[in-house]
Amino acid sequence: MLDGPIWNFCQNRRWNMAARPHRPIPELTDRQIDRFLSHIQIGEPDECWPWIGARLKTGYGVSGINQVPHLASRISVRISTGKDPGELVVMHTCNNPPCVNPRHLVPGTQSENMFHRTASSTPDQPRWACGAQLPNAKLSDSAVKRAHFLRASGLTQRQIGDILGVHNTRISALLSGKAWKHVVVDREAFFSQ
Repeated sequence: MLDGPIWNFCQNRRWNMAARPHRPIPELTDRQIDRFLSHIQIGEPDECWPWIGARLKTGYGVSGINQVPHLASRISVRISTGKDPGELVVMHTCNNPPCVNPRHLVPGTQSENMFHRTASSTPDQPRWACGAQLPNAKLSDSAVKRAHFLRASGLTQRQIGDILGVHNTRISALLSGKAWKHVVVDREAFFSQ
């Protein structure tokens, strides 16, 4: 079980990568590098290498150096280039947040990162992870459709939450369209049955 500053950092829901200045990454010892590498599932040189250590809710890996949390992708760039990315963000050319393969990581500005994210999205692939793609998702797209069907059948939000194993406030958010907006539900089909 993780505890201490790293765990608190990962659990802090208000942490925003764009709003916080990046902390400088110090020169790493061989022991710190070995520890970092032990949390990577290393594959072929051109494949994504997922971070298997602690992750933020957004899927990005996080690791501590001298009890200070840093994004795993930034540490990977530090190790591979020998330079701290400084104020630059680390862009994932693979669009895979857990990936720490140095071949997939490029330092750049925040506006370059946003341009890359928008340019690399396709109509069938959202610009960012949503719904079941999120690491802490409790529901699937089919469960969301089922929730709409159950509501149309007359069940309360609390009953639907009990059936699907989530709190009724989650059910309220998805039924009102505040969450799971990407799931297309044919409401007319529910009422015509």
